[in-house]
Amino acid sequence: MTHIRDEINRITQSRRMLAHGLITPQLGQADLDFMDQQAATLKVDAWKGYTGAAPKGFDRGWFVDDEKIAYPMLERARKLGVRRVCVHKGLPLGPVADYNHPRDLDQGGQGFP
Repeated sequence: MTHIRDEINRITQSRRMLAHGLITPQLGQADLDFMDQQAATLKVDAWKGYTGAAPKGFDRGWFVDDEKIAYPMLERARKLGVRRVCVHKGLPLGPVADYNHPRDLDQGGQGFP
């Protein structure tokens, strides 16, 4: 995948095609370990998360400005050198619609520009 992505970016002279790693900070340490594994094996360019779409077995999503849930994930992203974090907001997926509102992005983004 990396070869194809790099070749497409070279031809188009763009970095639009990115390899995203999955973030699920509700999982705590398991998510941080999975981030390490993805960064090492997949050479990800960005992280992708779904704040309102809780993984199976979770009854709620997460907020980007949550110091206990999101900040450890954002700190790990920074440590791994993959500073681009993409989160889906506004998608009414599952019973966690409140987590789809973007009101948490300002504070979370200020702490981790």
